[in-house]
Parts: sequence; structure tokens; C-alpha cells
Amino acid sequence: MAQFKKTYDFKSVGQLDSNFQTQVENTVASSPVGILTPVSFDMTNGSMFAMSTDVADQIRDNLKNLLSTNRGERLLLEDFGANLRELAYDFTSEDVLSEAVNRIAFAVAKYMPFIELGTFEASLDAGPADTVVNTIKVIYSVPTLNISEQVAEVSIVVAS
Repeated sequence: MAQFKKTYDFKSVGQLDSNFQTQVENTVASSPVGILTPVSFDMTNGSMFAMSTDVADQIRDNLKNLLSTNRGERLLLEDFGANLRELAYDFTSEDVLSEAVNRIAFAVAKYMPFIELGTFEASLDAGPADTVVNTIKVIYSVPTLNISEQVAEVSIVVAS
């Protein structure tokens, strides 16, 4: 009886490098990097909440949360936030705007030190039912990720 013997080389098994690289790029591109706010349920992507898959969008969302949070509002991080709401009543004063810039710079340096702040703009608009809407616009960059000239905008509503 004849013996059947066949030898295989492992180099001929598997994926082509180009197919493997494409698969890795697609996996990395669709991997979630954080939860989008406001938080909403979304079971379509395999997680419980709607997730961000773009790092630049997630950084913008995190910066907006930092700017709109007052100190003492985040559990176990008593000094998290820019604490801008208490300044919102007098956003026309040069001293108050200077204080707002300092608070933003301090909060970003502590909690998001990879962000390079560019410019700060503040504007006042009349809102509904005797309210005033203070809009803060911060232009920033993230040099380590080659992200430049991004805009984070936060609105603070003040009752008059």
C-alpha cells in the first residue's frame, strides 16, 4: 500500500498583506473612541450608547463638556470645569472676559493639556422669555494629532 504524503508551506496560508492592511484600517476607522453627548441609546453599533468614531469629534465634544461644566458638578472631580456660568451675567465687561479666558486656559491645561488654545470669542444674544444667551467660541488645535483650527462653541442661558 502506497503512503500519501504532502508537505505544506505556512507562507502560502492566510491573507495577502494588502487585504490584511485594509482590514486593519477598516477596523481602526470604525472603532469607537467615546460616548457622544448628549447621551442617547443606540444598539446598532454593538454598544449601548451612541459612540463617536472620530477622534477630532470626540475631542470637540469633550472640550464642550469641559467648558460648560461648573466646578463641583462632576462627581469625584470637584475642580473639573471652566466655571463660566457665574461669569455669564456680565460678559460685556473686559475684566470678566479676561477672567473667562483665564478659567478656560486653566481648565484645558489641567484636563486636556494636549489642546493648544487659539482664540476666544464671546457674544450676547436675546433669548426666549426674557433670557440672554451668552455664546462662547473657542478655536483650538491638537498638534500631536495634526488637528488644526477646530471650533468648540458653548451657549450659556441667563435669566434677566
